[in-house]
Amino acid sequence: MTEGTALVEISAPTDLAAADSSPPTLFLKEARAAERFFDFFTANIRNRNTRRAYYNAACRFSELCAERGVYDLAHVKPVHVAGYVESLREGFAKPTIKQHITAIRMITAIPLGCFT
Repeated sequence: MTEGTALVEISAPTDLAAADSSPPTLFLKEARAAERFFDFFTANIRNRNTRRAYYNAACRFSELCAERGVYDLAHVKPVHVAGYVESLREGFAKPTIKQHITAIRMITAIPLGCFT
């Protein structure tokens, strides 16, 4: 792995680890951030299907950020989220896009009201 994408070793909850996506490196760069990321999924989201859907959204968003050279959550800007939303418009229904927006908003705490 490159220096910008080194992951912290932390065990993912088993129902997330079974997901088909690669780990969301954007959220796993630092130990504390990785811990908060997985705590969010285990403590805040009770429904297994919602947890997996939000995790998949986080993985997809992380991949898009990596493609644009953003490897640190602190460097994510609303323009990155806008690009992500635009990438979803081809191939996803509005409810799915709104679900992705909600997931990213909850994980990153970036105000995304203008994208809904």
